[in-house]
Amino acid sequence: MSSTAWYPRAYYVEVLRGIVQVHNEPSQSYLDVVRCGRTVFEKEANTLMKLLLRVMNVRLFLRKFPDFWAQDMVGGTLRVDCSQIERNEATLLVTEVAGFEHLGPLCVGFAGRALEQVIGKQVDATQMGWSFDAPDADKVTLRFSW
Repeated sequence: MSSTAWYPRAYYVEVLRGIVQVHNEPSQSYLDVVRCGRTVFEKEANTLMKLLLRVMNVRLFLRKFPDFWAQDMVGGTLRVDCSQIERNEATLLVTEVAGFEHLGPLCVGFAGRALEQVIGKQVDATQMGWSFDAPDADKVTLRFSW
């Protein structure tokens, strides 16, 4: 496994469960997992990738993001809807990820931080499909605005 590859899903699930259990309180645990996703991006995106993100425009980045996802993520599919990009909004749909508990907030952090690298400012994110009652949803929708 390369140092930039995602670890096997079972490893991530155990780590994310542990992060959630630290506070065992939904709003704080959600923020903890989002921070984990941001940290994963910061640690795993190599220097070349970060430089590339700084020179890409947001439309190109969003068009290529599913390819970046597929390169290291084992399982699941990522689709991007750029139809609202003129309003500074984008929607990402992650499917076929049942069993990957807490992927929703992890992706909010990871994809949000990557998008921030491209646009150079903070993004706002919401997600649907994931909850503490359904932490292993098969489909998660992420909406970003900036």
